Amino acid sequence: MSPVVVVRAGAEPEPPALEHPGLPRRVRLDLAELVAAARLAGDVPLPLRLDAATGRLADRLSGGATAAAAAQVEDAVARASDAGPTGAVAALAERGLVREGELDAGVAYALRVLAGGTGFVQVDLSQVRAHGAVALRSWLGIEGRLVAQLSTSGGADFELAWFDAALWHSQVTRTVTLDEDDAADAVPLPGWVSLPTELFLGARKAIAEQRPDLVAGMVQAYEGQVLVADSDDPHHLPHRPHALPPDQAAGLLAVLVQRSVGRLRVLCGRRHEDEAPAVLSWVRFADAWHEVTPGPSATTLLRRRSTAELSTLLEPFAADVVRGARSGGDER
Repeated sequence: MSPVVVVRAGAEPEPPALEHPGLPRRVRLDLAELVAAARLAGDVPLPLRLDAATGRLADRLSGGATAAAAAQVEDAVARASDAGPTGAVAALAERGLVREGELDAGVAYALRVLAGGTGFVQVDLSQVRAHGAVALRSWLGIEGRLVAQLSTSGGADFELAWFDAALWHSQVTRTVTLDEDDAADAVPLPGWVSLPTELFLGARKAIAEQRPDLVAGMVQAYEGQVLVADSDDPHHLPHRPHALPPDQAAGLLAVLVQRSVGRLRVLCGRRHEDEAPAVLSWVRFADAWHEVTPGPSATTLLRRRSTAELSTLLEPFAADVVRGARSGGDER
């Protein structure tokens, strides 16, 4: 899988001094202002394309019509190119982000790190709520001790942030934290589940095709192989996992297939290396997030996770990027 942005020559960041390294800096930009800022920063490439692909992004995030999203993108590009008082550059100047034709140094640096930083992370987060779906996409770039982040929940408005790597935990946790719905009707799930992947996929297919009656037969074929435990340590195999009887296993499968209310997918990698990015996948149920990973012998494992654990799981990657930048890295 290729990196999420394309690095162009001349995009190497030159960091200005952070006035308050203990605090993140954030600016809100609409799409036109973001495009104009990227141009003023030296035609820095953005992690989204200004064509039909952007329309699909807006469609996926906001649930709007693709045609309307495409028209929105076209209007934004026109505003970014408008040098008049109603154009995006004028709007940036009114907010003090452009002075005498020069883009704010912090904004320019953040955009360059986002495009060309040694490490990159992409976060896709969604949650189904009573009033509809909430979705977020966030891109992060890491260069030296600086992390730059661009986030959007609809494809039209963006938040650009940059902060010292010491703030990694708080800022990543902020990114993946959503307001909680009332979970009074939550179906509690075991803290650790292991089940045959073929059974999991087969149950999903049967229920999607309105054939839940087939699940009981599937469970019988894998009797004794659906294991659960309430482990306090989600990082290791529980000491006493036990097999569910067929009726309970079928009930658990029904919850796993039908009662998820959100998803989290994270890609991370080093930009100049050939290895595919690492991928983290979590599924949200009413009780908590559950990490989904491959297990031994063609099984799928689910482990209960707290929201704050994502930053901990990603910290070794971020720390390695920072260390590599300090030592000169091992660019290929």
